[in-house]
Amino acid sequence: LLALKSQGLPTEQWPAVLPDALHAVRSLLCTSTNATPHERFLVFSRRSTSGRSIPAWLLDSKSTLLKKHVRNSKTDPLVEEVRLLEVNPTYAYVRFPDGRESSVSTRHLALPDQVVLKKHNKK
Repeated sequence: LLALKSQGLPTEQWPAVLPDALHAVRSLLCTSTNATPHERFLVFSRRSTSGRSIPAWLLDSKSTLLKKHVRNSKTDPLVEEVRLLEVNPTYAYVRFPDGRESSVSTRHLALPDQVVLKKHNKK
């Protein structure tokens, strides 16, 4: 109803604003997990009305955690902190602590610990 009124349309024109209204509902962010319901339950990224969407934390971040697929021993860390250089919905270009740069899948990126801890401590 709000979308109809803001565009000055009669109630009978509800199909015209339905995609934008559904996108707004699906984009609501859960503050405890910092993810949308779609991101929590489904692995693939959702298409927005204007194209594919990128998680907000990934756009605002300068650094993030990257899953390590190869470890020399079980005591090696599971993730390492990397610096984000560029991001698109599928891949990110990152710089490792040793100076190497590489493109990685956004599926292997996670929110940095400091951001999660800061949000948790604010409660």
